[in-house]
Amino acid sequence: MSSSFHIVERSADWTEILGGIVAGCEQAEADLGISSLLLPDVSPHLGADAAHRALNVVLAHLHPRVVGIGMGGPADNWPAEDFQSVFARARAAGLHTVSHASEHGPAWEVRHAIEEFGAERIQHGIGAMQDPAVVAMLIDHGIACDVCPGSNVARAAVPSLRAHPLSQMLEVGITVTLGSDDPSLFSTDLLTKYEHAWNLAGLDEEGLAVLAENSLVQSFANRSQVEAGLA
Repeated sequence: MSSSFHIVERSADWTEILGGIVAGCEQAEADLGISSLLLPDVSPHLGADAAHRALNVVLAHLHPRVVGIGMGGPADNWPAEDFQSVFARARAAGLHTVSHASEHGPAWEVRHAIEEFGAERIQHGIGAMQDPAVVAMLIDHGIACDVCPGSNVARAAVPSLRAHPLSQMLEVGITVTLGSDDPSLFSTDLLTKYEHAWNLAGLDEEGLAVLAENSLVQSFANRSQVEAGLA
């Protein structure tokens, strides 16, 4: 969910929006046994000052389900704007940090997100395969890439599912999780992403189980939740 969109662009009541999302999470947990944690995004196209404004509101109304912040959107102004201080403030408040990087853009975005933002997970990250040194950085730091094959095709980040680098990412040892991205926007769901992984990477049931385990371990859930999910 984009905090910048709601807080800065729409001047909306963040507490009302967050309350509605949390209510949906609680209902899903009660009805379906699905647990959820939240990562509000800040939007780089609005600039660092707007990101700080959004973060101010997020920090002022922290909910236990909010465990981190993310960065979504184009990286064109990353080097020119001080987003590093946004992430530093979030970490000082005890939040995890993630960032979109290298869906459409080159591998430097992944390096920048790790070195400058302290990103603990990379959302997408498929462009990292262009640079062996960035691939090694992901592996050496144990940083997972949240990969969304179907939406990468829908957004023309890759020309087709057959051209998607998921199998190569797994082969070189990058920790991969699967994400649904925006199900309503891309008319998809998480099960479809696992079907894509099955077809793209030739995974058997054990391979799909590893992807599911990665998602749980990398989720920022607490230790007891992770252990219960892995049991």
